[in-house]
Amino acid sequence: MAVFVLVHGAWGGAHGFRKVRGPLRAAGHEVFTPSLTGIGERAHLTSPQVCLTTHVTDVVNTVLYEDLLDIVLLGFSYGGFVGTGYGVTGLGRDWLVPPLPREFDDPAEAAWAGARRTPHPVGCFTEPVRLARPLEDYPFTRTYIKATGEPRPEAGGPFWAAADRAKASPAWRYREIATNHMIASNRPEDLARLLLELT
Repeated sequence: MAVFVLVHGAWGGAHGFRKVRGPLRAAGHEVFTPSLTGIGERAHLTSPQVCLTTHVTDVVNTVLYEDLLDIVLLGFSYGGFVGTGYGVTGLGRDWLVPPLPREFDDPAEAAWAGARRTPHPVGCFTEPVRLARPLEDYPFTRTYIKATGEPRPEAGGPFWAAADRAKASPAWRYREIATNHMIASNRPEDLARLLLELT
């Protein structure tokens, strides 16, 4: 049995993994989907002080207080920054960033998720996390799952840059799912299958 900790992306919440939790639990695994402070079902806790460190602490405390060992950690989209310590910059001066538009395969899913997307504190995108050593030097496996349903923009972008690094590195396993950015909503079975490969 594996213990999965699934960290949601910006403007989302733990509810984004509701279609992934079931298949993992049905396969006999434990699944934790911590909600990040200030967004999703914890939107009532938002403030200008919420930043990447806050979200890292949310996940660390879930692992600590639930006494989780030998976890499989999935950081989806922005959740990858929370899980790995990479940061992005330059999203604006306001302390709340409105949700970016997202495409869903199912219009009912789009309506359901859209009603739950909340503004995201900008500090989470501007504060870097410092690692004691490069991520690849830590004694655990790393897998990067790239959504390939959207064409690569000319400028590339952070997700394509991370995918290229992971694909080229022997320290990473690289997988693809043919959908857009909303993997957990559009292809939950494919995501659960790839996560089960990790056990």
